[in-house]
Amino acid sequence: TIKIHEKQQSAPRWQSSPDCKDVITVVENAEMNKVILRCHAVAGDGAKSSIVYKLSAGGAPQSAKADSKFRQFNKMEDGREWVEVVIMEPLDYEQAHNYTLTLTATDVNSHVSTSRTFTILVEDVNDVVPNFTVDLFTGTVDEELTPNEYMEKFGRKPITVVKAVDTDSDGPQNDVHYRILEVPDPEGARLFRNDELT
Repeated sequence: TIKIHEKQQSAPRWQSSPDCKDVITVVENAEMNKVILRCHAVAGDGAKSSIVYKLSAGGAPQSAKADSKFRQFNKMEDGREWVEVVIMEPLDYEQAHNYTLTLTATDVNSHVSTSRTFTILVEDVNDVVPNFTVDLFTGTVDEELTPNEYMEKFGRKPITVVKAVDTDSDGPQNDVHYRILEVPDPEGARLFRNDELT
């Protein structure tokens, strides 16, 4: 006896879901194990064939590191097997602005597959602490010189110039502002003034 089984010619169909968008924006300091994609596909002929999923990196240069940054997990819910993509390693906007991921759904009976590509956009946040260019800045001023006398003698020449660098991406997040702290010596903030931006 020869039994002939009808081969499913239609590829699995991805189902619409608010958690399965082609473009996803994620802040660079998102917590680990955060689910960024949640999708599922069904058999192309409407049968209840099981679907298996596979996550792979796309063709973008940044995607070379995507294999370690993201991982897929399967989850059964309401009789359907969903695939979830989670963050496995910290993201860094300064290293990669985006990633391209591909999910492939395969019908286990017909072995017919269909793929869907997703773009992960990394959103920059102000996460870099500024660093002074040297450990100690020095300046000299006469001990009995009043502020008015100093201005008459030196004009607007500063006693010293400090410099700090923020390696965050260009924009408001890498602007550096300066102020004199009242600790450990509150007199410093009272006797001296500084330019907040320079």
